[in-house]
Amino acid sequence: MLKWTWRRGLLLLSAACTHSDSFSYLPPVVGPLPSGADVRLTLNAGDDYWPSFTEDGSGILYAYVDPFAQRHRCVGLLRPEGGTRTWEMCHRGVAYDDSVSSFTGFALGADGRLIYAEAVSRFIAGTPSAANAAPQEITLWLADSAHPFKRTALLTLPVNIAGTAVSWLSQLQWTAPNRFIALGQYFAIFPHCASGGSPACLANDTVFSTGGAPADAGEVVVGTIAAGNVVLTVVDGTLGATGYSLAEDGASIVFTQRNSGNLYKVPIGGGAVTNIGYAPSPLRPGYQVLGIGCVRTMCVAATDSVVLTAVTTPVYPSLRGGTRELRLMSLATGVASPLLTIDGVISSLAVSPLTGDVVLQIGGIWGHLQTFQGSAPGDLHLFPGIVK
Repeated sequence: MLKWTWRRGLLLLSAACTHSDSFSYLPPVVGPLPSGADVRLTLNAGDDYWPSFTEDGSGILYAYVDPFAQRHRCVGLLRPEGGTRTWEMCHRGVAYDDSVSSFTGFALGADGRLIYAEAVSRFIAGTPSAANAAPQEITLWLADSAHPFKRTALLTLPVNIAGTAVSWLSQLQWTAPNRFIALGQYFAIFPHCASGGSPACLANDTVFSTGGAPADAGEVVVGTIAAGNVVLTVVDGTLGATGYSLAEDGASIVFTQRNSGNLYKVPIGGGAVTNIGYAPSPLRPGYQVLGIGCVRTMCVAATDSVVLTAVTTPVYPSLRGGTRELRLMSLATGVASPLLTIDGVISSLAVSPLTGDVVLQIGGIWGHLQTFQGSAPGDLHLFPGIVK
């Protein structure tokens, strides 16, 4: 049974061979633009999304649409205060004209260790374009950030972990020199059915599934690297996770689930699940937690309302209209309080472990749950020091 999740989606891949390329730096098209209480970090004709802080909190990694080859998705690095990109990783050049690539998850260590998951797809002559949306190659790579394409292949997906198939890794984060944590999911293609009285399924979109109960959209996994390979293990208690964040100085994992406004917590080594409490404000029915970031015992939750717009089965969930919120949840008390309201689709977020700054994607007036590509480009905004 296929299910959706709102954290990440494939930004439709269509063609590729396995290539490698040297690291190159091009003048970026971004810069900070102050706006009220927040700082707009990026300004891109396409989308900027999936922000995360580096291991030492000194920079912000994020994915972006390549303005020179918009089918490719790249990774950039910003200083927390904004400015131009100080580093980027992107496949460019004529060798990639037959390719589409997307970096689905990435983490940068304080010593320059770079781990990232890459999905690529190659065109298959004589087949409908929709049949080429699924990636043929998904690989987990280890490299030095100074030479991101001089790399070691740690793992080729899909893999089976204790009876659960995992073909997609996102939200990568280093926890030790040879150890990381990530969200493991199973990639699938799902018809995108039209609304407005038409039953036609016009295109394909991405969903994630592990099979089983409706809440089983993914799980948190831990990876251990040794001798150029990696072993993945599932964190017991996190089955059904759609997003997560480390909390309590790395002692616990806080995660979200589909069709739930609650936050859940397990020890970093797995175990009994604690229902922390209800994060969203009941401004409208259908509120769900779309992004989560924690520092010590405080978590910030991005919330929005889910609207099922398709008229056929399966339905296709999206975000439309209304107020979006950031809410602050205490893990100690389970009490949630509003931080701010936002006009525009909000989604993936990260909290600085050093300053309590929050960076998140904001864009458009509606969006798809899988990709958060709304009716207008999404950019990254920084809200300084809102987590005390």
